[in-house]
Amino acid sequence: MDTTEKVLAIEITENNRKEVTDTVVREYSFSLFLNGKELVTLLCSPTGLDYLIAGYLFSQEIIKSRDEIIKINLDETNGRAEVTTIARAMPDVPQSKRLIGSSGAREVQNYSGLSNTITPVESRLKVPASRIFDLISEFIRKSELFKDTGGVHSAAICSLERFTCYSDDIGRHNAVDRVIGECIMKNIPREDKLLLTSGRISSEILLKAARAGIPIAISKSAVTDGAIKYADKFGITLAGFVRGQRMMVYATSSRIMLE
Repeated sequence: MDTTEKVLAIEITENNRKEVTDTVVREYSFSLFLNGKELVTLLCSPTGLDYLIAGYLFSQEIIKSRDEIIKINLDETNGRAEVTTIARAMPDVPQSKRLIGSSGAREVQNYSGLSNTITPVESRLKVPASRIFDLISEFIRKSELFKDTGGVHSAAICSLERFTCYSDDIGRHNAVDRVIGECIMKNIPREDKLLLTSGRISSEILLKAARAGIPIAISKSAVTDGAIKYADKFGITLAGFVRGQRMMVYATSSRIMLE
């Protein structure tokens, strides 16, 4: 399924107006059914939906590993995904229909409640500051979709040597869920990895990293005070405004080394 669409627009400058063709991102929605019961409708980009589903279920503590997913059936034409998991995985779902926008601002469960089940991240990972600058520069260059449209957020999980998972999505929460979901589906270890995101790191995003056991979370954008609080609580290195040869480290700075 295409991630972009060509549309007509009127380009207006100070002294002129003309009809042009522009490239915009496609927005897709699908309803997620868990063990036969409707769970949520997600607004997202239209590719890699199996990773998004796995990451979303993992971040909501509905599943703990790939082994708890028995089957994912996707009907992309009708916007429907049916997931079968082990019986334990079915949460208590309200009767009213939930729509999760591309911002990911509303979730099935309360994130402060989810934080009670997360344990501190244990990792011996140490990263030179220069390597973080290089990774963010490469990360920014990777998104051809953003270059074409300016309409997506990006997320990646990487080691010191290479990018392990990368994704674009119209929502920053979705982008993070996608790369975590890919790690879950492929059983990729995460205790020696970094999470990179183009969007703001809020408490929700930080808790996704904590639940996944990722020791370092980095953004080229801002962080919130809630993210700092949880980063301190769970021993996660949190850095924001990573641009050029400068960054702001808000928690657990000991993992970042100067050379």
